[in-house]
Amino acid sequence: MNYQGKVSDASSAPMYSLLFVCSGNTCRSPMAEVLARKWLREHVPEHEARFRVASAGLAAWQGTPASSGAAKVVEQRGCSLAGHRARMFTPELARGARVIAMTRAHANLVKDAAPGARVTTLAAWAGLSGGEDVRDPFMGSDSEYRACCDQIGRMVDLGLRRMIG
Repeated sequence: MNYQGKVSDASSAPMYSLLFVCSGNTCRSPMAEVLARKWLREHVPEHEARFRVASAGLAAWQGTPASSGAAKVVEQRGCSLAGHRARMFTPELARGARVIAMTRAHANLVKDAAPGARVTTLAAWAGLSGGEDVRDPFMGSDSEYRACCDQIGRMVDLGLRRMIG
């Protein structure tokens, strides 16, 4: 990254690490993870290998699969959560990563758990003013999952466009 936080063109540039964080790591953060990977693959394949994209949950039940609603909506967008297993956020995961939280409350919890971590909300990373939180669709209807995935997809697109420059 150059001094503005944008990815440089140098072929020897370091790896960039994005860690999406939500509550249980079964809906929002895994959707953001696979949508970000897809975006990189489709828009900047020359930079894709320089990114490590992952997700975690602040109250995750280790090993739990993605929710069926999340799996369904990302599949409709050409992605898969078939192999996803929830993992708990740890301060070690934040080390060297840009931690992108789904809500302001998540961001504050990450800051408490990992002082000094580079933490932002998805909305702020996307450049949206107003601090728009991403509502949890867990146990919700198909339309709630679709709306959540649309919101995440829009913010991932904006955030990566800003980052790639």
